Amino acid sequence: MDSERKRPDGERNAKMEDAGFIYVKDRPLKSDPEILAWVCERKRDCRGRIHVKNGEVIANITVHSHGPDLSRVNALKTVKAVRDRAASTQESTQQILGRIKENISEGTAAALPSQPSLKRMIQRQRNWNDRPPLPVNLY
Repeated sequence: MDSERKRPDGERNAKMEDAGFIYVKDRPLKSDPEILAWVCERKRDCRGRIHVKNGEVIANITVHSHGPDLSRVNALKTVKAVRDRAASTQESTQQILGRIKENISEGTAAALPSQPSLKRMIQRQRNWNDRPPLPVNLY
């Protein structure tokens, strides 16, 4: 099977970072379908919105009701790195987590999901990509 295939929910859960804020893809504008509207990921509490065209922010529509959270942004980047590493290597789950956690700050570590959640995420990523399981023994 093709290891480059996309998850079915990949487009729906697309996220973007700008100036320490995290946005979730909302919809294309009716007036110009090339421009995408993105909303703050805290859409229940915050009305922050931006418009993006060809990957560039072209307008900040409304201001946020909270400050930027760089540790959350770094945590999301770390989670993506964990997923990518799980999909592309045959390292054990503990090796992946150990290598990733060596290079992060305490703030980022506090914003990461729990250890069991990260382990399960790695296992799901491997199952999704149809990677063979790690060998139990060498004989």
